[in-house]
Amino acid sequence: MVSITDKKTGTTSKEALDAAQWLSTLATQYSPAELEVIQRACEWAQRAHAGQQRVSGEPFFQHALAVANILTTLRLDHETVAA
Repeated sequence: MVSITDKKTGTTSKEALDAAQWLSTLATQYSPAELEVIQRACEWAQRAHAGQQRVSGEPFFQHALAVANILTTLRLDHETVAA
């Protein structure tokens, strides 16, 4: 399986992301208001997926966060990242 290293966070695609740490890396890319939207989406997703696991055993929220991280590396707008 392929592993990708994120230049911003230094984590690989096989490592779990910390939502708070990840959000702090976005301060140069998004305004405070845009970051708040992304943060609220992260909080909602954590609650919505609490206790859910992927077939691999990974918490489902980690997948959602990893996808959002990919979207930020593509420099997509905050609404897309939040969705």
